Amino acid sequence: MKKKYLIWICMIFFFSVWMNSLIVLGASAESAPSRDIMIEKGENISSDLIGIYDNVDIKGELQGNLFALSNGATCLEGHVEGMTALATEKATIAGTNTKDLLIASLIAEFRGAVIEDDVLVLTATSAQIDEKTKIIQDAYIFSSGTVVVDGSVGGDVFIMAKNVVFNGTAAKNVKIYSDDIQIGSKAVIEGQLIYYSALNARVDDNAFIADGAEQRPPLVIASSPKSALSFLNIGSVVAEILFLAFLAWIIMRLWPNLLPASSVVIKQKPFVTFFVGIGIVILLLILSVLLAITVVMMVPSFFLLGVFFFSMLLSILPVAYLFSALYHSKTIMLGTSKRKHFVSMLLAIALLEIFSMMPFIGFGISMLITGWGVGSFAVLLRENIKMSDRQNGGNIDV
Repeated sequence: MKKKYLIWICMIFFFSVWMNSLIVLGASAESAPSRDIMIEKGENISSDLIGIYDNVDIKGELQGNLFALSNGATCLEGHVEGMTALATEKATIAGTNTKDLLIASLIAEFRGAVIEDDVLVLTATSAQIDEKTKIIQDAYIFSSGTVVVDGSVGGDVFIMAKNVVFNGTAAKNVKIYSDDIQIGSKAVIEGQLIYYSALNARVDDNAFIADGAEQRPPLVIASSPKSALSFLNIGSVVAEILFLAFLAWIIMRLWPNLLPASSVVIKQKPFVTFFVGIGIVILLLILSVLLAITVVMMVPSFFLLGVFFFSMLLSILPVAYLFSALYHSKTIMLGTSKRKHFVSMLLAIALLEIFSMMPFIGFGISMLITGWGVGSFAVLLRENIKMSDRQNGGNIDV
């Protein structure tokens, strides 16, 4: 799998999960039964599995693709012949995957797994690949925490994380972006080690690196010098925070239940809300670009772009309200508590804006805010439409 295909795989995965999320939400409007994937040892399923589940546990064989969004844990101990794409709280991979494996999770653990194609891992906390795990092709690992690689990789290794410990085997080159890099005594790199860091990597004397190690300067985000331009940047951020606070004040007056209801949706369905929101954002962006290509469709394209940017702008409000509500231990704004709640919400907006601009973690925080915010509006709209349809149906029956 070439690097240029990674973004397409991510987009297809998020789009597929988003489409299925709407179907599942519509089907579960009447009731919300527990949904699990359970394939016992010796059991064989020859169809694709695409959906939102509470838990995923595969000990048998799946002769198809697996695209799953799980609110709980995911454990793959069996054999999956198709492509696997998972978004879950904790992923444990201990079986065999014939094709590409894509994981987005808080924690990812590989325990004696065999991946016959490429691996792409995105984790918020940690990723660990034990010494018995074998990845036949390339491995791409992104984490805001710690990455430990003790297994073997048959191709290139690309790691971007806060802390990296490499003590495994790589048949080709290894690239690492981190300021805390440790190459263990059992490490074998048949190609070159290239690391982007302000600090020297701690390389054990017994580690084998065929083409040597090369240190390069870390990636930095260009910033303007301390001049009048810096004050303009600060002023624009303050203006954006005040504008968002003004929008929140208007929404709280015109639709007092909108932000409380959307924050409850985020709290109850964090994974569903996030992927629905990301799917909508990607879909709006793709449609606007496709329409812009054809000159005849310029007006709809500009309209979709406007919806896209407005959705991105408003997405912070439900998340800020949720933090404010958690701070006050309340879910509604009534009486004299409304003013106090608004002040804490203003502070929440400012903190979220500041965190989203921080290096390394800023992009991830922005993604969470956008997904949760846009997704909460979409899920809430879907539920209101379903409720309205049931009420209208009841009135017609009478």
